[in-house]
Amino acid sequence: MRNWIGPFGAWLSDLVFGAVGLTAFLAPLLLGLSTTSVFLRRSRRLRFGDVGGLLGCGLALSVLGQLVFPEVSFRGASVSGGGVAGAVLVESLGASLGRPGTWILGVTALLASARMA
Repeated sequence: MRNWIGPFGAWLSDLVFGAVGLTAFLAPLLLGLSTTSVFLRRSRRLRFGDVGGLLGCGLALSVLGQLVFPEVSFRGASVSGGGVAGAVLVESLGASLGRPGTWILGVTALLASARMA
């Protein structure tokens, strides 16, 4: 694998892509929005809600990515749309809530996390 950042960047992108799937492509956008909100506040301290909201958005997007794209062809390989996190969460939530309940919980978690962040 090659990457602009080198071997470490290739390793890190592989790790993040495997963990959260297609949500990895949104990670720079989420980090940029979070950084912008921190710099626009009077107090430049990073709050617990910022970090929790960012992680919640990532996990909720993983769940929704897994629901929309259960399997995606990416660079010649078949990968899970939500990564390992999305696949595990959808499987465990689907067993107790069913597919509609998983959708409702995923969208609600995304909206609440985005508000928190």
